[in-house]
Amino acid sequence: MGAQSNMRSDVSSKRLCAALLFVVFGLSACGGRETESSSSVSTTAPPETKRSTAASSVDWSSEVQLVKVTHPQWVEELEAMRGGIVVVDNWATWCAPCLERFPHMLEMAKRWTPQGVTFVSLSLDDRDDPDSIEQAREFLRQQDARIPNYLMDEIIPDAFDRLGLLGIPAVFIYDSKGTMVHRLTGDDPNRQYTEEDVEEAIRAMVGAGLKGRSPRSP
Repeated sequence: MGAQSNMRSDVSSKRLCAALLFVVFGLSACGGRETESSSSVSTTAPPETKRSTAASSVDWSSEVQLVKVTHPQWVEELEAMRGGIVVVDNWATWCAPCLERFPHMLEMAKRWTPQGVTFVSLSLDDRDDPDSIEQAREFLRQQDARIPNYLMDEIIPDAFDRLGLLGIPAVFIYDSKGTMVHRLTGDDPNRQYTEEDVEEAIRAMVGAGLKGRSPRSP
């Protein structure tokens, strides 16, 4: 009995250590760039998942808000935004480069929104830490971010895994059919993307008239 108990304790300890290492890796990855690519994004939520109503029920322009969504609900939100180009800024308050880039994203939103481009922020702050969530809300209020702002309601390692991220900041750009056309990430610290990269990607899509049809790969 004593040997079996020690074995179970050892297995539990190893699992805990693995989980902690994954969290640390996710939190430490902050910066970099991945080359843009074209990939399909599933927009079908499991039958048992209730439809999130954030996209249709919230007046984002009236006041700065931060809405929690699980990953299946986030997929539903992307589905609701179909019909135009969608730019998603993945960020968190613990990521200094994210905070530095955020105001530039809002500036782009002012210029491109009149042309049918939707800018959205997706916070990867700790959903289980009330102080962290409040810091995210306060930052958005300070920036007067009157755009759709979401908080991923998943534990951080799961959120990164389901979004296919190793690090942030990261920007995903979708076409009108929900296809991810550009993926600028913080996965590679040696190849950091810039605001100009985001701007050029949007300009190319709008200029080519891609809002109403599926684009070709860049």
